[in-house]
Amino acid sequence: QNRQLRQAAKLKREEVDGRQLQLVAELNAAKASADANPASMRRVTELERELASARERADEAARELERCRETKRQLERELLHGPGGGAAPQGAATQEAAATKQQLADAAAAKSRLEEKVAELQEKVVWYAESQ
Repeated sequence: QNRQLRQAAKLKREEVDGRQLQLVAELNAAKASADANPASMRRVTELERELASARERADEAARELERCRETKRQLERELLHGPGGGAAPQGAATQEAAATKQQLADAAAAKSRLEEKVAELQEKVVWYAESQ
């Protein structure tokens, strides 16, 4: 199951990277067509800022996701190989694992929202490029 999750995450990351490359190419095309029109250039600049902020948020979500995954792996190692004490440490570790799982789910949801934002920005760039 973890392998499937990792593969799905890798495919999603590759898809987002591909979208970002496509968006950059479309932005470059819009820049080329906007050289003669200052109003168009302002709009391209706005789109570039939006793209940069979306990328920054996506990168931040990816870092948070990786941090949560590492925390989860560490908790799993502690559960498997940690001290074999009483039920209290196991209960605390289980609570921490549940909290980490929730953080992972939250980070995945944030990543999904950011990917939607990138797609929305791509649509804006396409619309803008086609309207010129």
